[in-house]
Amino acid sequence: MQYKLQLVKIMKIFFRKYIFSFLFAVLLMTPLFAMANNAFEGLNEAANTGYLGNEVGTGGLNGNSVMTDIPQAIGRIVGIVLSLVGVFFFLLMIYGGFTWMFARGNEQNVEKAKSIIQSAIIGMIIVLAAYAITVFIGSALTSSDAGVYSR
Repeated sequence: MQYKLQLVKIMKIFFRKYIFSFLFAVLLMTPLFAMANNAFEGLNEAANTGYLGNEVGTGGLNGNSVMTDIPQAIGRIVGIVLSLVGVFFFLLMIYGGFTWMFARGNEQNVEKAKSIIQSAIIGMIIVLAAYAITVFIGSALTSSDAGVYSR
């Protein structure tokens, strides 16, 4: 029995050292994997070739914004809101799973967890349907040939 305890202790020490040394080596090797340019290289290249053009003089306010249509802006806002609501329902499903896992056989907690998971799934279905409807309506409103069906 004493021999097994010593063996387990030695194995724990070995694995701790092994895992620590592996993580330390990965941490040291991370800069080699990045392979990124230094901060000044892009600035020098932009200054030499004139990537900025006339934007420097006007501060970027030349009237050529990326999003000028109101339906496009509303579509993006609705997409962002639906994404956040979808994340909320996903987290609610995880919470229901943890509640079920830690119920320890208590039927009341298990039923509560099932109810949470079912509500989260229904919410996710509603959010996905709303997103699909939003994309469909948004593409119909913003297309140049609205109302014309083509394959």
